[in-house]
Amino acid sequence: MPTRTSPTRKMSSGVVNGRQTTPFTMVTTLLHLMVILSQLLHCLGFSYDQASNHGPSRWGSFNKMITSCKTGSQQSPVMITTNTAKRIPITDLSYNRTHPIMGVFRNNGHAPQFIPDTGSNNELILKNVPELVPNDFVFCDLHFHIGASSNNGPEHILSNHANISGEVHLVHWKRDGHTPTLSAALRDPNGLAVVALFFNVIEDCQGETDRIIQQYVSRIKDVDETKQGYINPVRLYPNRRYYTYRGSLTTPPCSEIVRWILFETPITICRKSFKILQNMETDEEGSVALSVFGNVRPVQRRDVTGLKKNF
Repeated sequence: MPTRTSPTRKMSSGVVNGRQTTPFTMVTTLLHLMVILSQLLHCLGFSYDQASNHGPSRWGSFNKMITSCKTGSQQSPVMITTNTAKRIPITDLSYNRTHPIMGVFRNNGHAPQFIPDTGSNNELILKNVPELVPNDFVFCDLHFHIGASSNNGPEHILSNHANISGEVHLVHWKRDGHTPTLSAALRDPNGLAVVALFFNVIEDCQGETDRIIQQYVSRIKDVDETKQGYINPVRLYPNRRYYTYRGSLTTPPCSEIVRWILFETPITICRKSFKILQNMETDEEGSVALSVFGNVRPVQRRDVTGLKKNF
């Protein structure tokens, strides 16, 4: 993909939870953000343009750092054939806290993203991850996936669901004696747990997802633009029913280190919020809107071994 010269980006200030925020007060958060982004290798020049030499079907060919996208045997996303999932007793997921966490929203050129601030008083820990109890998983990223305007939809496909508009991913890394840092977790075969929430578009705006998009995502339309804010992941979850399987990241480097947890019941966002997502600028050639190519990797597998459900 040709290199694009970006215009100067601006960092927004504002008031969050009654506290005035400025570019100066966001330096620590942004440094953390850059570390996270470099570790996750989100800036490898890949594209969602199917006709591009760097498009999804060629991800494993143009860069030796991401060959897993082509050669891996447990690639994601997948088709979930719901009637083949094995029901097993699994303890409900839980977090260590129920109040909001602070962080930075950023348009990373492929998706609107939220990275939490560092510090133990802002740490959100996911517990009871299936197959990986009693490990703790630290929340580190939230982002959105939508299809192109002519083909709206999520990355994963549930066989008993139709007309799903998109997917929200909440990424968590395993922290234990062997993986005390995110960098170490990214080298562990069970290093990440990603919660996927499907969403449908409705007319009425309501709930945490609409608040996130309209209050913050609307302020980071340009690539690399940032906005400090807060989210409450606990308020995003629809219920306790989910499917789970072992797979990979759905973006390069496609590392096969993910325990996927896909909630059966979709959440909702309103049409106004969906339009904000569609109008996000991307780093595709021509700085086209997200709705032109979307940011959905095609389904990689339709026969998923080890598929389980908790209901």
